[in-house]
Amino acid sequence: LAAGIELIHGAALIHDDVMDHAVYRRNQPSLNASFGYEPAIAFGDYMYSKGMDLIARLNNPEIIKCVAQAALGMCEGELMQVMKRGDLGLKKHTYMTIIKKKTALLMSSSCASSVILINKDDRTVRAFSAFGLNFGVAFQIVDDCLDIIGNSRDLGKPAGSDIEMGEMTLPLIYATGSGLSGTKRTLKNILRRGKMSDKEKEAIIVSGAIHKAADTARMYIDNARRDLGEIKESLFKKRLIDLTEHVFSRLLVKGI
Repeated sequence: LAAGIELIHGAALIHDDVMDHAVYRRNQPSLNASFGYEPAIAFGDYMYSKGMDLIARLNNPEIIKCVAQAALGMCEGELMQVMKRGDLGLKKHTYMTIIKKKTALLMSSSCASSVILINKDDRTVRAFSAFGLNFGVAFQIVDDCLDIIGNSRDLGKPAGSDIEMGEMTLPLIYATGSGLSGTKRTLKNILRRGKMSDKEKEAIIVSGAIHKAADTARMYIDNARRDLGEIKESLFKKRLIDLTEHVFSRLLVKGI
């Protein structure tokens, strides 16, 4: 189950790198940079298929359905994101739909299917599924903030890639609605050029958009922790809670 889900995750990252023309991932050359776009796409497809093959070997229809729906949602989220590139008027609820499908659904599926595998009751499955979804949303919001204020070494992938591809993320959405004079014009120029100067980055930070996005991520982290409230105390529960804190700490080290 774990290997199958990780293969599906890896396939999604390979396809992301192809679509974003990324030259490296996890501080290593991306597959498309090393071997070309066609082999990268084909190998991503192979990884998706191999992952689903491993899941199918569990002979558990509920798990197969859980993971398959997540994989379908990931594709839908990616399509929505691509179609909305360059849309300065992107609404927050549309952004949230995209990241829930593109990122959080697989994390939710990972948590839920693991619980299904050990035959736990529906209430426990729902609790872990909700935890994964809230954790996944928080993870993606933090990642989108770091795309603006982080550096490529820390991210393990090119910083500013969202802006380069014209994608409106939550901090940019908040910056657009900040009401500060010239902010919307600044964002339009950034997305048109696919680059952001230090002065423009400072304008986004001054607008309060990064802090507001961080507060939203914290809300989802708090929700994730609450989802585990009725789960009995254990080392494993503690590790999941530690993981939520680790995700948010990526912003704290940047002074957010």
